[in-house]
Amino acid sequence: MEILKELHDSPIGGHAGLIRTYRKLKQFINLPGMKNDVENYIRVCDKCQKNKMTHCHTRVPLMITDTPTTVFAKCSIDIVGPFSPSRSQYRYILTVQDELSKF
Repeated sequence: MEILKELHDSPIGGHAGLIRTYRKLKQFINLPGMKNDVENYIRVCDKCQKNKMTHCHTRVPLMITDTPTTVFAKCSIDIVGPFSPSRSQYRYILTVQDELSKF
């Protein structure tokens, strides 16, 4: 179907995925088995398969933590990066945050 190719592959269509492409196509045409046609078309689309988001549902067990009672009694440290090098060739940022005040 040429209209499906136009709606899905064009810059306006933007490889929107099964549901959004089907809804947009349904505005113009309604044929029996159209949803299967859209699904099959998207399944063989190289760009969609390369950029497809996979949902990995991993749940971390709940950890009970204690809330600090004074400022700076408990701090969190993290390293953010890599970024493009600064003038001094630094690529990472060290962050420190107080758990109580969020400072």
